[in-house]
Amino acid sequence: MFELLDNLRKKGIGIRLSEGKLKVVGNASEITEELKKTISNLKPEFVEHLASLQSKEASELLLTPGEQAILNAHSRAAHGEIYNLPFSISLQGALDIKKLSSALNETLEQCLPLRCTYHTKGMTGVKVLHPISEVEELTVIDATNLDDLEKAQRDFFERPFDLEAEYPIRWQLVRHDDSSYKLDIVAHHICFEIWSLKVWLGFLQNSYNGVASINDEGLYFEEVTRAIANPQSLNKNSKEWLTEYYSREEAAIPNDGDTYQREGLGTSYQFSINGDLIEYYRQNLTGVTPFHIFLAAYSILLANSKLDNRVIACPVVNRDDFNENLVSYLIRLVGINNLTSSSKTFRELVNQIKEDWLQLYEQQSISLEELRREIPSAPLIDITFGYLSVDTPELHLEGLACDINANRTLMGLSPEGKAKYGLSCFVCPKGNFFDIAFEADLSLFSLGSLTDFAKRFNDIIEGFANHLDSPIAAIALPSISEPSEEVYPTIQADNLISLFDEITAKHAGQVAIIDGDGNSISYHELDQQSNQIARYLTKVTATDDSLVGKRIAVCMERSVEAFIAIVATIKLGATYVPLDVNTPVERANKIIKDCESTFLLRSTKQAETDLETTVSTVYLLDEKPIWQSESTAPLSVCRQAESLAYVTYTSGSTGQPKG
Repeated sequence: MFELLDNLRKKGIGIRLSEGKLKVVGNASEITEELKKTISNLKPEFVEHLASLQSKEASELLLTPGEQAILNAHSRAAHGEIYNLPFSISLQGALDIKKLSSALNETLEQCLPLRCTYHTKGMTGVKVLHPISEVEELTVIDATNLDDLEKAQRDFFERPFDLEAEYPIRWQLVRHDDSSYKLDIVAHHICFEIWSLKVWLGFLQNSYNGVASINDEGLYFEEVTRAIANPQSLNKNSKEWLTEYYSREEAAIPNDGDTYQREGLGTSYQFSINGDLIEYYRQNLTGVTPFHIFLAAYSILLANSKLDNRVIACPVVNRDDFNENLVSYLIRLVGINNLTSSSKTFRELVNQIKEDWLQLYEQQSISLEELRREIPSAPLIDITFGYLSVDTPELHLEGLACDINANRTLMGLSPEGKAKYGLSCFVCPKGNFFDIAFEADLSLFSLGSLTDFAKRFNDIIEGFANHLDSPIAAIALPSISEPSEEVYPTIQADNLISLFDEITAKHAGQVAIIDGDGNSISYHELDQQSNQIARYLTKVTATDDSLVGKRIAVCMERSVEAFIAIVATIKLGATYVPLDVNTPVERANKIIKDCESTFLLRSTKQAETDLETTVSTVYLLDEKPIWQSESTAPLSVCRQAESLAYVTYTSGSTGQPKG
């Protein structure tokens, strides 16, 4: 029966049990009469197997090694929310809430680990599968009745999971008005990783749109339970090689467990590197990939910062042995020695990494956690490097415009303000750029020192491109512990926008701003989008200079979009007047009137406060398709260095706002 199920899935066919009857779903062109007959002959076995998974009684099952490792780490963590994977989906249009609730529940039926609780039993653990009848209805929150929506959402995202008492995924729907919603989701790392997010969204999309998913209820436990029953083991040659590999003197680190005692509080920094530079490396180095190049640069960075002699743990999404439609934690950490030597050339270092990785990758089914059971010298994990090549997921629900916000999760980062390990570096290809993210425990780095650390990484990538065959020591690199005069170079400019233009030209692909939700934008994107908004605002005036010296009120949540609006205002030669979205209506209207604002920039029409209606209001998110059709070319505006950039208001001694 299991062999038949495997063959059916490869053809896009699944088998479901509904009211005691078998139902064949999926690719109709592959469902032949002969296939129906074969399934009919095995009907008793299918019914028994699928019925056991729909049992009204909870079932106790073994944990995979990866699940066991996460459960152990979760139980030790000072901040349990460090293993939360938060993301949200903006939904614009006529949402059928009942259908969405049903679709969410169906994902629990199809993705069995999501309706398990996880328990420690002695030295090991178990997961308990719960019947679908215990699923609760979708919680809907009315944003207009909340005094502090931002705090409520932050509490939802940051609340740690009680894995023994609740499912490792939760969701809530925030209603702004009848056509604008936000679905907030948090999953726990014990059953979810980057690939799982893409798979789960596919199930949600199919369920909401009424399309049958090819995954049936038994897929997870057929494959994962089979893997537990037949665990991978090291053969003699592999064990000897790995024992020697992790016992090399230059790679040895204390194996006393101290790396797990960190508080888990962290900081992060993101930027981008132009893909043309990495392509230059690939053309001049035989058989290497961006993974090898970035890992070599990371190794040099660690050696240059006295964090060498450490094993770098590289997460690998181990789906070769499993169906691609599984939602589960299937990541293995593969450890590679950081053997950077000052006498080596960059070419030699990359080639060594390539050779070592080929050997280690063959053993990827044995994780570092499992290796420690057989090899005493296998290292603990404190430094990681991840190359994440999963495409940005999409969601298409009938009648709705969907926008997924999962930037931190897709980059491999921990929740804001947290860090799973001492130091992590993540690389994610995006178009012709590579997004880079560093994350560090606050016991090792402050934000300032991590920023400096990340700059050195960029310097290494740029500096070795033309010195592939020079000894690493011959390339001048300032020590991380020494301040660099080049970190914050002085730029001469006549006015604020000239300064912005110079910085953009120098750092086009690097991240300009990251908001509290983890959304980010590069200097290049900020420059182009602010030009488009500026052009859009001039359409109601005669010339580009018509807004010079005028006041434009900006009342938006602290976000990437708000920053784009501010830059656009300054590019127009206008003065922006910031208004907090929580400002009382009467006070906000007084400020708008007092400053004689020409425009009021807001996010969406469902904004909670009823501000001054005599001022032309532009809703940047609602009107995004319109202003994004504008040219990205800069405006010809005469700006003066002495012009006001902004006006801010205080409450004043009399209680009246004063600018």
